[in-house]
Amino acid sequence: MKHVEAEDKTIIHNLLQALSKGGPISYAFKLFPSIIYLTISNLNIVSLSLLEQLHLTSDRVKDITIDALSKTIIIRIQKARCPSKITIKKREKYNRNDIQAFSNGFIKEHSIIRNEDARLLTAIVTLFYTWTWKSVACDIDIAREGDRYDCSISNLLSLTYKQLQKLSSLGSWIDDIKFNFNNQSVLTFNVSRTETINNSPTYKRVKYH
Repeated sequence: MKHVEAEDKTIIHNLLQALSKGGPISYAFKLFPSIIYLTISNLNIVSLSLLEQLHLTSDRVKDITIDALSKTIIIRIQKARCPSKITIKKREKYNRNDIQAFSNGFIKEHSIIRNEDARLLTAIVTLFYTWTWKSVACDIDIAREGDRYDCSISNLLSLTYKQLQKLSSLGSWIDDIKFNFNNQSVLTFNVSRTETINNSPTYKRVKYH
């Protein structure tokens, strides 16, 4: 790390320390005028909780991408002595109505899905259709095990930390989100049936005068 600033070295060291807790890893990095790309390989499983830990390491960790093809994760770090740049996002080109129609059709084909859970699972399927629209289609598998649905998404090219955050933000019904590089690069997570998520406390009705 000859040409890496001391502050940047500290961030890289902290990231590698967090990642190596699960076992030995390999890494490489590329330096650009304002950005460092840190690539991590030899990972078995990457959980959303691990990605959250990496993201919180520093406010200069800007993006984390899971590359399913190369079986690596790529972390984009803004250099210490570099002013922030304003980036203009490109508008995504996809037809919301088409995606919604495909999502609804997918859910209707799965008789194991209860009517009470259809809205949540449709929202999940819609996310993945949106992310892979006009790209390589992903394979979605939903199996029901008692009071939960086991979901696996394969044939993905890449996923970002922000996308997995969005998946998680659909509700506390969704948990155990992780990407498994060993099992043909598959994203898995569980969805609790919406009526049995937890033993909610009883709320009393209060009259206001």
